[in-house]
Amino acid sequence: MVWKVTETTNSHSQTVHRFENGYGISIIKYNSSGNIIYEIAILKYKSDELYELIYPEFTNGDIIKCNNVGEIQKIIKLVSCL
Repeated sequence: MVWKVTETTNSHSQTVHRFENGYGISIIKYNSSGNIIYEIAILKYKSDELYELIYPEFTNGDIIKCNNVGEIQKIIKLVSCL
């Protein structure tokens, strides 16, 4: 797995994880009024720099919202096994 911080601002940060199976996830961490919210998008890499958003069945066709690191770890495990 490769971690790559792609953007950090006062209101959010984004981290991209890429797995050996050609899939990855983008995690955006928002800090809104003291509440931490995570949004996860599933990625399918076409090359080292090119990827597309995909929506496996477990995403219900949308970006995944998480409230804690435990929920993120479950998504990481699902994507790393695709």
